[in-house]
Amino acid sequence: MDFVGDYGGDGDAHDLLVEEYIPGTQEVCISVVGHNRVNVLPPIVKTRDFANLGKTERSGDNVCSEVVAYCEESARAIHEVGSCYGVTKTDFIVSVEGEVFAVETDAQPALGRQRSSAVAAAIAGFEYKDFVESVIEEPCRDG
Repeated sequence: MDFVGDYGGDGDAHDLLVEEYIPGTQEVCISVVGHNRVNVLPPIVKTRDFANLGKTERSGDNVCSEVVAYCEESARAIHEVGSCYGVTKTDFIVSVEGEVFAVETDAQPALGRQRSSAVAAAIAGFEYKDFVESVIEEPCRDG
């Protein structure tokens, strides 16, 4: 990752952060719910090819168990170190060499029914309404 300062030809300075592109075929999304009692939800795997960009798989069965375990452990650690409430979603890229990179953590991921966190909650057995209510109410209970 590089920081590029003073970019822009109009006289106004614009700061940019430039990240290296990581070639890979899979994105692994791990949602973590809770604060005092943290639950890691099942992985959501997205393909990363230009013909099917963003296509969502419904489970992590096509990712090796070591990669899933690493992603789950890392997402939990990020959630806990950040003292997060509600739900976070951390996205990982699996490179073509099999190396795993954490790309970003969403502190307020989208909660629509077809979005990654809600789909992962459904796979884990949560009813949609219960999942959303727990995310909204938890900071009030634990805060």
